[in-house]
Amino acid sequence: TSYYSTRRTFDLLEQLGGIETTSDLTMDTIARFVNSRRGQENPNTTRTHLRKLSAACSIAVGEGWLRVSPFMIRRSWVRAIAAKQPRVHSREEICRVLELARDEISQAYPRERWKARRLYALVATAAYTGMRKMEVLRLRVEDVRLKDRMILLQPRADETFKTEGSAQPVPIPPPLLPILRGWLGHLGECPF
Repeated sequence: TSYYSTRRTFDLLEQLGGIETTSDLTMDTIARFVNSRRGQENPNTTRTHLRKLSAACSIAVGEGWLRVSPFMIRRSWVRAIAAKQPRVHSREEICRVLELARDEISQAYPRERWKARRLYALVATAAYTGMRKMEVLRLRVEDVRLKDRMILLQPRADETFKTEGSAQPVPIPPPLLPILRGWLGHLGECPF
């Protein structure tokens, strides 16, 4: 993928016209490139393109094809945008999602109701326990101990956990207990 993304950067340069080799990369052509990307893509993406061009110019200088890299003269062409912080949902938002999932059970066609129950159980388990998405999706019936009010996260031969500490018992909070009972009561032959 690195080759293709670097190739894409050089394809974007060619669209400006008159740029065929690294020796054609001057301060003016780089400024034109930056201005042509403004408003079309995230500034962080433009910075990534510039890093690839800078690496190509460094190789050209090392090989003797280019006397001085324009990136040595001016190092910063675009100001980076801070990465977005992960969104934390409020208690009210989580309650609304759980409410919608619960309401979906009664609105689903009788033959499709099991899917709505499964979704409700999955969303509720993630919301009440804080388990990771893949931990919840890979839970099996034998992992849920309703009598002990515990979910046992156990690695299987075909699965790996994100961290070693992930394989541990997770307590089932009281509001989650009837939801899991409801799902396990309508489970049938499904092992999940």
